[in-house]
Amino acid sequence: MIRKFLLSLCLAATIGLPCVVGQESQATTWKGTLDTGETELRLEIVISENGDELTGELRSLDQNNTKLKMTEIKMDGETLSFSVPLADASFSGKFADNGAVAEGTFSQRGGQMPLTLSKSDSRAAAPSISQAATSTSLQELGKVVEQYIATNRAVGAELLVIQMGQTSYHESFGFSDREAKRQWENDTICNIRSMTKPITSAAAQILIDRELLNLDDPVAKYLESFDNDDSKSITVRQVLTHRSGLPLTNLLAPYQYPSLAKQVAAAGEKGPQFEPDSKFWYSDIGTDVVGRLVEKVSGEPLHEFIKREIFDPLGMSSTFHGIDASDKRFSQIASLYVKGSKGWFRFWKPGEKPLYPFAWGSQTVYSTTTDYAKFLKMMMNGGRVGDRQLLSEAAVNRMLEPVSPMKMLGSDTAYPTGFRNLEAHYGQMMVTHHLIGKEKRKPVIIGHSGSDGTNAWAWPERDLIILYFTQSRGGPTALRIERPIDRLIIHPDEALVEEEAPERLRPYLGTFIANYDNFDGEEFTVTVRNGKLILDVPSQMAFELMEPDDQGYWAFAIVPDQVKATFDRNDKNAVVGLKLHKAGQVYEVPRKGTARARELSRKTANQETETTTESEATTDFTTTAWKGTLDAQGTKLRLEIVITEHAGKLTGELTSLDQNNAKLKTTQIKMDADMLSFSIPKIGAKFSGKFGKEGTVAEGTFSQSGMKLPLTLSKSDSEPAKLEKKSKEKLKEAWIGELEMGQLKPVMQFRIVTLESGATAAYFDSVTEGRTGFDATWSIDGDQLKFDVAEINLTYRGTLNDQGNTAEGTWSQGGRNIPLTLEKQATEFGK
Repeated sequence: MIRKFLLSLCLAATIGLPCVVGQESQATTWKGTLDTGETELRLEIVISENGDELTGELRSLDQNNTKLKMTEIKMDGETLSFSVPLADASFSGKFADNGAVAEGTFSQRGGQMPLTLSKSDSRAAAPSISQAATSTSLQELGKVVEQYIATNRAVGAELLVIQMGQTSYHESFGFSDREAKRQWENDTICNIRSMTKPITSAAAQILIDRELLNLDDPVAKYLESFDNDDSKSITVRQVLTHRSGLPLTNLLAPYQYPSLAKQVAAAGEKGPQFEPDSKFWYSDIGTDVVGRLVEKVSGEPLHEFIKREIFDPLGMSSTFHGIDASDKRFSQIASLYVKGSKGWFRFWKPGEKPLYPFAWGSQTVYSTTTDYAKFLKMMMNGGRVGDRQLLSEAAVNRMLEPVSPMKMLGSDTAYPTGFRNLEAHYGQMMVTHHLIGKEKRKPVIIGHSGSDGTNAWAWPERDLIILYFTQSRGGPTALRIERPIDRLIIHPDEALVEEEAPERLRPYLGTFIANYDNFDGEEFTVTVRNGKLILDVPSQMAFELMEPDDQGYWAFAIVPDQVKATFDRNDKNAVVGLKLHKAGQVYEVPRKGTARARELSRKTANQETETTTESEATTDFTTTAWKGTLDAQGTKLRLEIVITEHAGKLTGELTSLDQNNAKLKTTQIKMDADMLSFSIPKIGAKFSGKFGKEGTVAEGTFSQSGMKLPLTLSKSDSEPAKLEKKSKEKLKEAWIGELEMGQLKPVMQFRIVTLESGATAAYFDSVTEGRTGFDATWSIDGDQLKFDVAEINLTYRGTLNDQGNTAEGTWSQGGRNIPLTLEKQATEFGK
């Protein structure tokens, strides 16, 4: 029935019905939404009274305003009815609410659907007063952003709210360059990263409407490099919807290729990772293919085509592809920061070499909140800007039609959202939010985000646009702010209403205190959302927990194979804490107010003092190292236990050699002629063994969480690593850069530190894993910078710039090659 209704509307549009409403007639307008069960169709009925004659037309607002003539119209004090001959449909309803509403039934070809029509005072739908955010709500949302800056969740940020075409809130917070003390000002230019994608799609849609590009053509028809057995089946539609099978990227370094043509050609020659159209897989190189198609078909560079066809007509004068350092607007760009374990690290600032060598389809655009709002407004207006139809309504509909559920980067895991009762989908380079299970209905929200912290949302039905820009990469605020927006702006009347937890989940709810790695008394909250258990980590994000397995492990839905949680109970069966299991480590997070929470807090406060005392001890101490391999259900973990005796006191540290040399403090150490034993409080484990072979071997049992595994430790002749002591020496120089690895792009700061003693060490400061260190070697040969970390089979090869203070190259380990830019620093290590 739906297809037939759509067909009737399309036929009517082809016939080209004349307008039946005369200028001198009196007209009334009625609006309603027809819920077909599969989709929603917004209808507008205009009835004109000319003397005793009633004439009218039905418009489908969701189908290019297609018009159908109405007949047999009856409108009296009690009923409203009419027929739509071309659609073989009719409506019959009764008036209510003093004639302002007609409730009835829409019938078509034997099918019936309820339809309520409401009288409209104008033909332009405007949001109701209840939909408009109040000044108080906007100020509260601003305080949320202000708190992000105050708690160092971001360096600087900007918030813009536009309601019914008018700016109702526009404020800035923090710094656009912290080191230079440059305050963030409204409309600071930002690197919007993947928010470039909708713009690239719009450029392609223009060419599709001009019949120069066809969605269902193979890319090979336009790009010769795709004309091979691997890539020839990839279509234009598939690269526009992230269903081409192409990988995330084919870049090892930004300046790897001399042109977009060469970069895309390399992708076509290599081919897809998996069968095209078999699934959604977010792909930057796929969008770069779209950019190259625009170049090829239009016959001009991507950035020039987009400037003429999109930026200029929209008046986006502060928006450009950031590839020309001579552009005067470069001085207005905010510096880029990345989150490391020791805070924010600035990795690009105005005056440095551009990040991009040429325009890509996936990113490279710089913009402001006000400028990008113009693009979203055009999308909400069906492609119109002023009197110009910039994009056809058909093009807008193509971009917004959901094709796939949105997934995490490099993953099949559903993309999280803070908007209640909504789920994210992806169309032709546009993110759309729909009511859960109602993706065939019109989207509630449209927009996109960028990985440096920019985000834009638009609510077409509310005529509302919200933009939040920061340049704090790796921070959580761009995603976390969705919840406050939903609570304060979208559902203010429900702000204080908490979801009632199912009985079975109530014991787990509450606040837990984290004192491990970089967490210093941070409060983790366990709550319920949409019937699911949620672990909210303020400095990161709110993680949905999957239902527990048979062993009681609650996997993180976003990375189920990597992180899991378990809950601890006391002898009264009350939940008194949780443990996080990640990369072979176990982190204890006790419930707030418990004795264990206070104990771990005190230990954290004293830890730095204890470490300093030990590291500064230069005499009267002996150190022994013990090595062994723990066979944990087929997974072998090499361990090193270093025990130091000083002034009659034993201290120790366990290092996991197969897990990035992760270190754990050991306590309750006993070492005499007969036995060796110690505890590892952080993971709730202990070892107890007896000496043999003249004290060079300790055979015993490693116990953790009720599991007991045999472990033999052998005394090592080699001197244990003293990298932490080296860090106390005077620094000669350091090379620092960022690494992005994994689905969530957890940023890791990579440091090569050279000391005046000649020693060189490689350090990794990870947002999630803390600091680990290794011995390293390095050299400079001409313009080539080389680092090697033999212990973990890591190499780095980079090319120095003319000043010799920046290297661009590749970080290689275990078959992975990751682009990495290193910047020479002369600051004290550890600051």
